[in-house]
Amino acid sequence: MAFLRTDGLSKRFGGLHALTDVSISAKEGEITGLIGPNGAGKTTLFNAMSGYVTPDTGKVLFDGEDVTTYKPWRIVRSGLSRTFQTPSGFGSMTVWENLMVSGSKDFAESPLRTLFGRGKLQRDQQRVSERVSEIFQEMNILEDLDRPLNELSMADLRFVEIARQLMSNPKMLMLDEPASGFGPDRIGQLGELILRLKADSVTILLIEHNLSFVLGLADYIFVLANGSVIADGVSADIVKNQTVIKNYIGTGHGSA
Repeated sequence: MAFLRTDGLSKRFGGLHALTDVSISAKEGEITGLIGPNGAGKTTLFNAMSGYVTPDTGKVLFDGEDVTTYKPWRIVRSGLSRTFQTPSGFGSMTVWENLMVSGSKDFAESPLRTLFGRGKLQRDQQRVSERVSEIFQEMNILEDLDRPLNELSMADLRFVEIARQLMSNPKMLMLDEPASGFGPDRIGQLGELILRLKADSVTILLIEHNLSFVLGLADYIFVLANGSVIADGVSADIVKNQTVIKNYIGTGHGSA
């Protein structure tokens, strides 16, 4: 059964058809890949599924609920979180501080509630602190906790971005080009992390241009080109699909 599903999503930006009747699905407990050339509509699809873009037609269903018109914060509270191509955060603050901010309840932003709810605030901070420690132990990057974000490499920033999203305890995590900025010496760590998340019952949907990376991880793959799904299947079928080879992979990779 599909955990996340789009039914006939279409989106135009002026004269540009970014998405045309796109229907994809991701099964609970699996890693689903979304690949395609630049301009295929992958990020627009991610934005529609995570509430940052409202489709012109079609629906987005998550865990049996129609979330098509939900705001991003409401989708996150439903259990669906996402990363972005450009990691965000507070550059002058440490990794620990950034994660504490990500995990804190919104009542902590109110001076009045903070003044008269110190006990609740302290309990929440303790809970968040324990969650930060738990995530970093799972990710094996504890050495970066006290470093400011602006001193980290791109690969480390992407690990922190994933950690920030895990602070919301998502049922499903959407990763937008997570391997960008990773060299061959560290990309294996990213793959291991994604597989650990899957083992911990976090469903994964990822956009990725590193074809060998996504082919090695994904249980199922959808291929987009010019705003439409042109193929779907397991990795072995995708690399042999002549439409995919022509529109994306290229004959050299396909024949291999």
